[in-house]
Amino acid sequence: ILMYHSLTENPDEVSSMTMTVDTFRSHMEALYQAGYTAITYEDMNRFVLDGAPLPDKPVIITFDDGYANNLTLGAPVLQSYGYCAEIAVIGCSAGKDTYKDTDTPMIPHFSMEEAQPWIDAGVIALNAHSYDMHQVAELDGENCRSGVLPLPDESEQEYIAALEQDYAALSAVIDPVMPDDAVRAFTYPYGKYNEISEVVLDTMGVTVTVTTEPGMAEVVRGLPQSMRVLNRFAMTEEVTPQELLGLVQSNRNN
Repeated sequence: ILMYHSLTENPDEVSSMTMTVDTFRSHMEALYQAGYTAITYEDMNRFVLDGAPLPDKPVIITFDDGYANNLTLGAPVLQSYGYCAEIAVIGCSAGKDTYKDTDTPMIPHFSMEEAQPWIDAGVIALNAHSYDMHQVAELDGENCRSGVLPLPDESEQEYIAALEQDYAALSAVIDPVMPDDAVRAFTYPYGKYNEISEVVLDTMGVTVTVTTEPGMAEVVRGLPQSMRVLNRFAMTEEVTPQELLGLVQSNRNN
């Protein structure tokens, strides 16, 4: 599973979370030429639960946060290779270009209306990145929540209720544009999780959970728990197409 964030046409905007669309295109070209097929969490779910076949070299391409440039720059590249991607949406940021209810500008995030045509075309699928648990200390205050982890003074009951309410709010954002039978997946903000978050999300119907720990994601046919806390490889501007192929190939052979 490959993890991307934001794309740009301007090399001056490159950061640890933003790469040029040219580099992204070179990654997709390398994967395509090497015979990799992009699949979705739904495809993986059918393999594990129903024994449906997977292609010989499956790869899941993911984008975190739901930036508008994922659609304007990334989706056309994906479509040109017959590829698809999973995009993890922050519910409270959908369709906005300022942070929550402030005037602080942020990279624009796409709306569900903007995402719908790409979903219908099979180029993207959406999954959960929380509604408002992807908090930023510089903007939300030093005592804000660290991903989905509990607040220091939060009881277990309060924490469970907060996580349930957040996931329900996020589902209300993305469910209307996704197929009714779509697999429910949750991408942990900052990759952080705990035993309680896993239990709560499982009881709320989440089949797949994803972290940011580097490594190969290994799933086992007939073992649904193997689709939880899956590893991903973070992609940056510095990763060359050759390094990308070396990474996925060497891990595939281990």
